[in-house]
Amino acid sequence: MNTEVHSINAPEGYQGLKNQRQTLAQVNGLGITCPDYKQVIARTFKKDRDVIRQALELQDLECKVPLGMENGNIQDDQITASSQWNSVTHGVTRARLNLLPSSGAGGWVALQHTIHEWLQVDLRSRYTSVTGLATQGRNDHGQWVTKYNVQYSIDGVEFEYYKESGQSLRKEFSGNQDRDTVVYHELNPPITARYIRFRPLTWQGLVSMRVELYTCLQVCTAQAVGMETGEILDSQLSASSGVPSKARLNGVTTWCKHWPGNANESVYYQIDFGRPYRICAVATQGNNGGNYDYLKEYILRWSHDGVNWEESPEVLEGNSNAHEVKKNIISVIHARYFRLIPLKWSVWPCTKLEAYGEPWPEVSGALFEPRFGPGKALPGHVISSRSVTDVMQCIQLCLVTNQCKSINFSSQLKECEVSGSKTCVLRTFCLIQYDFDEGCFGDGGSHDESN
Repeated sequence: MNTEVHSINAPEGYQGLKNQRQTLAQVNGLGITCPDYKQVIARTFKKDRDVIRQALELQDLECKVPLGMENGNIQDDQITASSQWNSVTHGVTRARLNLLPSSGAGGWVALQHTIHEWLQVDLRSRYTSVTGLATQGRNDHGQWVTKYNVQYSIDGVEFEYYKESGQSLRKEFSGNQDRDTVVYHELNPPITARYIRFRPLTWQGLVSMRVELYTCLQVCTAQAVGMETGEILDSQLSASSGVPSKARLNGVTTWCKHWPGNANESVYYQIDFGRPYRICAVATQGNNGGNYDYLKEYILRWSHDGVNWEESPEVLEGNSNAHEVKKNIISVIHARYFRLIPLKWSVWPCTKLEAYGEPWPEVSGALFEPRFGPGKALPGHVISSRSVTDVMQCIQLCLVTNQCKSINFSSQLKECEVSGSKTCVLRTFCLIQYDFDEGCFGDGGSHDESN
C-alpha cells in the first residue's frame, strides 16, 4: 500500500521551545484524508506551551549519576547472575565498580564461560531511566570481558536486547582491555526498565566483571499544591480513618490513624486535587505536639478516576523525628487522586504532608477526529504507554517524561506511546505522530519504513 505523507510545520510562534517542533500527518492510500491541523495546533500550543514547560519544571542537572553499584544504594539482593564461581568469594556482590579484593575476589566470576552467562541488576522500578553503563575487569587477576550486549526488561521475564537509536541490530559494547580501567558508554536512547542484564560475548581469561549504571539527577521546582495554605480544601481530603483535615504541613494538628483502629485496616491518606495534576515531590512532618509520632517509610498510589490505582514500587524515606520536614523528589505522577500509604512509623501512623506540582493544562476537546488508526513507537524504545483522553495529554506526558523524543497517539484507542527514539516510522494509518527532536522530518529526507 502506498502511503502519502504530509509534513505540517508548526508556525514560528510554536518554535520558541528548546528545539524545532514539527508534526507529521500520515494518510493511508485508501483515500482517507487528515485535515490540515496547522492552525488549531498553533492556537492550542500558543496558549499552553509555557504552562506545559514551566508548570512542572524538572531540570536535568547531570546525566551521569551512579545508581548505586559502587556506593551500595543498589543492595546485594538486587544483583543476580546466571552462575558464580563461588557464592561467597566470587559471587554477584563482588560485581561492584571499583571493589577491591579485601574479603573475596576483585569482581564477579561466572562458573561457566560461555555466551549464555549474564549479570543482572534489579533497579526495583520499571520507570528507572538508565543513561549510561560502566565496566571493569577483575582487580586481582587478568580476567575481563572485552565485548558484551545489554538486555533489559520491565518484568524480569521478557527481555529485549538494547539497540542504538535508528539501528536494527543489537548494540555490541566494547568492554575492557585490562583489570581496572573503567570503560563508560552513554546510552542513546536511554533504557527505561527495571532489570538490566550484561551479556558477555568475548573475554580474557574468565568471564569476570565489575559494573555501574547511571541516570540523570533531577530537581523539582514546582510549587506546593496548597495543603499548608488551605488552597486544598478540607472537602478534598479523606483517609482510611482519623480526621483528614489535620494533616496540613506545619499545622498545629496532625492526622493519625484512628486509635485503637482495626488491625487489618488498610491505612492511607488521600488528596483529591479536583482535576489532573502532575506531582514531582511530597513532604511529610510528624506529630510534634503530642506523642511525637511520625512516619519512617511510606509508598505512594495514584489514580485518574479514584477506582483504578497505580503504585510506585519505591519505598520513600520518611521522618527521623517529629519536628523536621522531610521532602522527597519522586518520579512524576500524573493523577487526580493521590494516596500516601504508611509502612513504618514511630509510636503510631501519624503525619502532616504537602505535595508539589501543577495542574495539567486543560484543553477543551480532542484536536483530532477519533477515526485515526493505531501507531506504534520504535520497538525497544517505548518509555511508557498509557490511556489518555486526547492528543494534548499525550504531548504533555512527553514533555514531562525524561528523555522523551517522540510520541504516537491513537485517538481511536485513546492510547499514547512515549518513545525514547528520534527515528520516525511511517505507518499505513491515518495517524498523527509528533516528533520532539530537531531535524526529524525537517529536511524531507528518508524515513524508516521497516516497522
